[in-house]
Amino acid sequence: MKDWVENDGSGTAGIYRVYEDGTISDQYKEEPVEQAATTDTKVVTSADDAAALLKEHLNIKDNKDLIVGTAEDSEKDKNGTYYYVTLKSESAMANGGTGTAGIYRVYENGTVVDAYADTSENN
Repeated sequence: MKDWVENDGSGTAGIYRVYEDGTISDQYKEEPVEQAATTDTKVVTSADDAAALLKEHLNIKDNKDLIVGTAEDSEKDKNGTYYYVTLKSESAMANGGTGTAGIYRVYENGTVVDAYADTSENN
């Protein structure tokens, strides 16, 4: 799943999710995540799997500035079991910032959700 933002240059941005099967959903509408309900396949079985999948999903495998951290224990919400994965920027931390570049929920079925962008009541 990928997210994109669209605002035609002004006004409130619309955030959309594009799933591997071609389904597009509006981030601001409360729609069930159908992909989570339609598959029982476990792509992610550990925190390490979640980190590796996120690196691949964001195409950041070779980015030396980003540090990927995970919570070892999984959590659950209405869409299934997931791991929290945090991205931090070493250069931002070196300049005195927290370095947080993103926090994601990576579900067992391979769905990746940006925790900052998710407006639903999943968590």
